Amino acid sequence: MSRMSLVLAALAVAACADPAEPARAQSDTTVRSSARDPALDAARKQATDALPVFWAKFNAHAEGYSRFAVKALFPTDDGRGQEALWIAVFEVAPDGKVRGRLASAPEAIKNLQPGQPVEFQPSRIVDWQYVKDGRAYGHFSTRAMMSRVSAAERAEASAFLAPTPLEAGDH
Repeated sequence: MSRMSLVLAALAVAACADPAEPARAQSDTTVRSSARDPALDAARKQATDALPVFWAKFNAHAEGYSRFAVKALFPTDDGRGQEALWIAVFEVAPDGKVRGRLASAPEAIKNLQPGQPVEFQPSRIVDWQYVKDGRAYGHFSTRAMMSRVSAAERAEASAFLAPTPLEAGDH
C-alpha cells in the first residue's frame, strides 16, 4: 500500500519552500491508497500532462508566484513500494535532475528527513504546486482525495487551494 499525503502536507511545503526558514514536518493527516487507485492514477496523469505549465511558471520567475514544489515518488526502505513526498523545488540541474528540499515527513524511508536536500529525475514527479495570491494551483492528487477526508480537512484544503488546478488560460 502506498501512502499519499493530503493538503496539510502542502502547508509543510509552504513552510519549507523558503530556504531561510526552518523545515517543519507535515501534519499527521495521511490518506492511504492502494498502488492501483483509479482516482490517483487519473490525477497523476492530469498532473504530469500539465507539468509544462508548472515548469513555465517556475522558469518565468514572475512576481507573485512562490512555493514551487513537486510530489515525487521515492522507493521505500522495504523495496516493495514507493512513497510520494513533497519537495520544495529550487532548481533543475544541468544534468536535468530536479533539486530541492524535502517538505514532507516520510513514513517508510528512514534516511530522509524534512528539510533535507534531495535530487531526483523528473520522471518521478506525480504532482506539483505553486502559490499565487495565497492560493495553491496544481495539487491534482490532493483534489482527487478530498472525498476521503473529514469535512474539517476539506475546509482547510479548500481555503488553501485555488478553485481549479490551472489558472485561466493555462492548458
